[in-house]
Amino acid sequence: MKNKAVLIISTLLITALSVSAQQLSEKKKAKILGELETVLQKNLRTGENLDADKLSESVDDSPNAGHIMNGVFFNSFDTVLQQNRSGMRRLKSLKYEIKNKRITVLSKNTAIAALSGKAIAESTTGQRFTNSFAWTFIYRKSGGQWKVIHSHQSAPR
Repeated sequence: MKNKAVLIISTLLITALSVSAQQLSEKKKAKILGELETVLQKNLRTGENLDADKLSESVDDSPNAGHIMNGVFFNSFDTVLQQNRSGMRRLKSLKYEIKNKRITVLSKNTAIAALSGKAIAESTTGQRFTNSFAWTFIYRKSGGQWKVIHSHQSAPR
């Protein structure tokens, strides 16, 4: 399973590097960065609104690139969605504080977003907690919309 995950990630990175050869004007890159920033902010607010199903609308699982959460590889986003639903049901509130963010445009329809920060939450039982996070999302534009085709999420200690 671990070798399969490494193979998939390696393939994604090689593909990403090959598409980066496409030359884009600075104006086009800026436009794409603006689009992705809007999508990313919308997704963050959707997460803070504890709406896992709405958040799942930002994912296109058709490339079968897989998703990784805290070192566990998932073949399908469906399992990730189930875990997100379960976790969000136990929360009363959630707020993200972004510490680092970088969006890299690879081509007119491919980009990577890397973020780190803190998630500040309160459970439905009143317990408050803060967790660090590190996320990487690979986006592809298809049908005029930017969608996540692969995600890697971890909670660094």
